[in-house]
Amino acid sequence: MDLVRLFKLQRALDVYMAKEYNGEPKQMLTKKTLLLLCNVGEVSNELGKWPTYRVERVLKKYIEGLQLILSLGIDLGIDRNFLFYNCKLHNENLTELLFIIYEKTIILHNQPIIINYIELITVYIHFGLMFDPDKKEIEKAYLDNYLKHMKL
Repeated sequence: MDLVRLFKLQRALDVYMAKEYNGEPKQMLTKKTLLLLCNVGEVSNELGKWPTYRVERVLKKYIEGLQLILSLGIDLGIDRNFLFYNCKLHNENLTELLFIIYEKTIILHNQPIIINYIELITVYIHFGLMFDPDKKEIEKAYLDNYLKHMKL
């Protein structure tokens, strides 16, 4: 997954969306964080609905969360010097990862520093790979959603 490319696309989307919604940067950061928490709940709900969940539906909600995480990184200035470390997470349980994502989101909200951001995006990407799409599918789904928003 080309995170540098996704950050660039997200920056363009953020500029486009900023024309629609005005707000103070700190206020927008709080709103995006709250939206991310809600979105993680929606992903959890999609996973819980189906004995064999539909990857397309989960992926759609997952991508919305990824957009918010990238946007948070841009707001914090992290995208300019972002280095992604491929961290191995030892937890292989989707439910437990959802709790960790909630926790990392709240930690980032309370302490918006780069290490907290890296921990959040790392666990979120790992989570996305757990429900079976590969990195190229995630990137393609992101691009499809990006184009949909830019057409609005």
